[in-house]
Amino acid sequence: MVPPWLLLGTERRAVLGSAKAELENLLNSKNIMLIDVTETWGILEYRKIPGSINMPLDEVGEALQMNPRDFKEKYNEVKPSKSD
Repeated sequence: MVPPWLLLGTERRAVLGSAKAELENLLNSKNIMLIDVTETWGILEYRKIPGSINMPLDEVGEALQMNPRDFKEKYNEVKPSKSD
């Protein structure tokens, strides 16, 4: 499949729509954790991606080093394991 950013016009919309449907199916299956790395100001202005947890990009490294209890407290989600 051609990456959507390489497509133009109608083809791009079709691929993006297809990708959106695939993402929705994955989110509904609960087999993935979608991490929205948008900064806090961006979430306040534009909202977070539905079904995701917000973890600003500059927090990712630190968050993945947290113990599971602290991760759950801060992000309200179970910390992913290294095998996830």
